[in-house]
Amino acid sequence: MADKNPLRGQFIRFFIVAVGGLVIDLAIVWLTLALLPVHISIAMIAGFSAGALANYLAHEFWTFKSGEGTQASVGRAASYYVIVSLALGVRVGAATVLEHFFPTPQWLWPIIIVSVGLSFVTNFGLTRFVLFRDQDQSDSNKGMS
Repeated sequence: MADKNPLRGQFIRFFIVAVGGLVIDLAIVWLTLALLPVHISIAMIAGFSAGALANYLAHEFWTFKSGEGTQASVGRAASYYVIVSLALGVRVGAATVLEHFFPTPQWLWPIIIVSVGLSFVTNFGLTRFVLFRDQDQSDSNKGMS
């Protein structure tokens, strides 16, 4: 039975992909902080980059794939990385500011969680409503035919 609400399916797939990317992201952050003497921002960049690569591929080939296939291209990938870079800036900026006000080790994970949450909201909004906005058009046209 076909889903009568394609946006709901996209949201569910986006959430699944986001959780998978977040697991990759936080695992890399944790490993980097545990194994290397680096600043939290370096660990976050490494984790975010690994999660972003996994997310882009999953979004392009699964989350927002239309019935006609994917529109994967170097240009689209570059646009995705611009969006991801903006979200990364939100994350690292939030972590840097919060670490300034809460510099003790017991605040490390709350800082990471708040920063991840802010970057997630930024990434979702820009990915769904800017990069994959053409899916709105093709999904609407399918309902009209």
